[in-house]
Amino acid sequence: MKKKRVKVLKDFQVNDELSYKKGEEFIVDEDIAKEEEAEGKVKIIKTKEEEAKYLSDKQTLKNPVVRKMGKIEKDKLKILNVDKESVERFEREDNPKKEIQGNYLRELEDPNLFNNLIKEVQLKVVGEDKAIKSIFLCSCGRLVENSHLASFNLLVNSKSGSGKDFVTSATVSLWNRTVCIKRTRISPTAFTYWHSANLEPDWTWDGKILVLEDISENVLNSDVFKVMQSSGSIATIVVNNKAVDLEIQGKPVIIITTAKASPDFELIRRNSICQLDESKEQTRKILKEQTIKAMNGVVNNPNDILVDSLKSLKRVKVKIPFANLFLDYFPSELVMRTTFNRFIDFIKASASLHQHQREIDKEGFIIANDKDYNIAKEVNEHLTKGNSIPITRDQEDILNVFEIVDKLYPVDYINSKIPLSDKWLRLQLDKLVEMGFLDVDGIKEKIQNRVIRHYKKRENFDKIYLLKFEEMSKKLEKLEKGGKL
Repeated sequence: MKKKRVKVLKDFQVNDELSYKKGEEFIVDEDIAKEEEAEGKVKIIKTKEEEAKYLSDKQTLKNPVVRKMGKIEKDKLKILNVDKESVERFEREDNPKKEIQGNYLRELEDPNLFNNLIKEVQLKVVGEDKAIKSIFLCSCGRLVENSHLASFNLLVNSKSGSGKDFVTSATVSLWNRTVCIKRTRISPTAFTYWHSANLEPDWTWDGKILVLEDISENVLNSDVFKVMQSSGSIATIVVNNKAVDLEIQGKPVIIITTAKASPDFELIRRNSICQLDESKEQTRKILKEQTIKAMNGVVNNPNDILVDSLKSLKRVKVKIPFANLFLDYFPSELVMRTTFNRFIDFIKASASLHQHQREIDKEGFIIANDKDYNIAKEVNEHLTKGNSIPITRDQEDILNVFEIVDKLYPVDYINSKIPLSDKWLRLQLDKLVEMGFLDVDGIKEKIQNRVIRHYKKRENFDKIYLLKFEEMSKKLEKLEKGGKL
């Protein structure tokens, strides 16, 4: 009987004398290992030799001559020298690909798929590598069936003239118009009536991307929009003096752009915030690119096959077998209940984009890997700047004024460093207090004989420090061996 090494996914009791704890590893008969893996108790650990054997068998099974042999079993296994397990795994991964045209499949199987798509956007957009990656990964959330409802809400917040609408439009244009819906103007109550299940019973927002450009503050902070961002909803309205229920089916990826909106704390918790590069260096790059195009009449040639290949992607369910590795890197603040789920779903979004490059288990789940973690980590760091709560561009500029932790700064001093109106500045300061970044205190000034509000930056605000996958794995391995870091 073959043996398999397994890793325990959750505590379980075998009998009165034998039990296993989460994270432990042990060796057991192959049939028992498969049975307990199917029950979700353990994960079979593939050795390098087993994975190498599968890759070798996979090359054999992909051969056109072998494909014509029909079902590979019994004597055919011996003739081809392939394992039964390799055949089963290959069929799980290969079946979804049979319906896809060869040139599309080549693009989807390219290990550089994510970066190729980013470069495709950069045929139109100069730079903005981090912003494009963040917007596109969030849009890939449309492919994830088992995501949390509020994970794929993105607020692109940057100054007027920074090109936020242009960058966002160029990025989401990778998706076809049947799944990507754009609006430049919308009212707060439109979501109640738009594609209502009462009028369109077959319509669903699931798998769709909704892009709202330059959204107004009254829409952003409206109750109906907040409900739309967190779930499908049932709204009760009055028509001809009668209460009527209107149902909204599904939940889309929601990407909104705004320069001056001031989202409240509840909305900030539900949205990631993406900022563009507003530096002088970026402006110089844009001007240089425009100059070159004007002088040479350069016309970019898009890769239509790459873009069209995205139409072949399906909505999938994803598992992250290594999720326990990064659990302890997230602090225990209440807001982490949302932030942690969002990071998990970023990993799932990457895996769903690379669904034709990832292993598929017996239950049909795509299995995320280290590459998906590293993509999600890069995007998460851009969106959060390591903070447990996302902040807007103006709020980031305000926090940069507080050079010394715990030192009290008056509003007049802060205003002298940032070109914001007094009313707007005070509003943002109060929001930063509410979010836990700042503390407020009153100091009585002798000259004016009144108490003046002063603010100071909190020192103990928890941050998120994520390691690269390789570093994280080595650190955990060292801890498990009882070593010191």
